[in-house]
Amino acid sequence: MRRTLLSFLLMLIGFAPATAAATEPFACNMKALTREERQRYGVLAGKLHAAHDATREIAEGYEITLKLDHIPLREVAEWVEMEARCCPFFTFNVELHGGKQTAALRLTGPEGVKAFIREEFGR
Repeated sequence: MRRTLLSFLLMLIGFAPATAAATEPFACNMKALTREERQRYGVLAGKLHAAHDATREIAEGYEITLKLDHIPLREVAEWVEMEARCCPFFTFNVELHGGKQTAALRLTGPEGVKAFIREEFGR
């Protein structure tokens, strides 16, 4: 499952590997989801990828704009809940853009999380 998230974020972020190691250790709990939940997670990750409109680097992480005509908000929330169980060091925020049918999904965390993402998703 971690590779699925990592592949998804790499595609959205498109960064090269980080040159400096993260200042804090980050670890994903690969046993946080059942087999059935991992399958559902994969479906949701695919929908998130299809809904991706733009990615913007922010101070503590990344903001991903999603087209809500490609994924219902409840499924964004379902993905966030699953991902938070696997990688509890991430902070998630979802902001609705009224009238535009888009949402901003912000993935942030403690110092070093951006380097972690770049390192894990490096090409």
